[in-house]
Amino acid sequence: MKNITTIILFSVLAFASLNAKAQGNLQFNRAFSEMIVDTAIRKLDGIVYDSLTVDSGKVLKITSVNCHVDAGMGGESNLVVGLRIRLNNILISPYHACLTCDISRPQMPIWLPEGTYIIDTRQQNNVSSSYPVNAVISGIEFNLVQ
Repeated sequence: MKNITTIILFSVLAFASLNAKAQGNLQFNRAFSEMIVDTAIRKLDGIVYDSLTVDSGKVLKITSVNCHVDAGMGGESNLVVGLRIRLNNILISPYHACLTCDISRPQMPIWLPEGTYIIDTRQQNNVSSSYPVNAVISGIEFNLVQ
């Protein structure tokens, strides 16, 4: 009886594993670098929005997000402290000038399945002047192959 139960259980598991669908494989498509912010931001203006779309059948691996605030010669040095970039309300770039300060930093890479993602950038310090802000998101796009 024990042998029959073992054979039946093995047969059921073998049949189930043959009918299971794989998740698919990733195939390199392209490296990308996209400007997500290229405007002037100040606290009085609020938030700058952009979107990032991952096409159907694709997967995106974000490897870095870089920001730059151009305060000019002799500009305010605390500008970069308040610049934050979020992707669907998840912090992806807490830009901070202080390397010894205790702030949360996002884990990279960030994997994104197909869909549209909202990016918002905000200046959170008390700056009333307007300075040019640039932010670039970089990564690798993969095709999802079944």
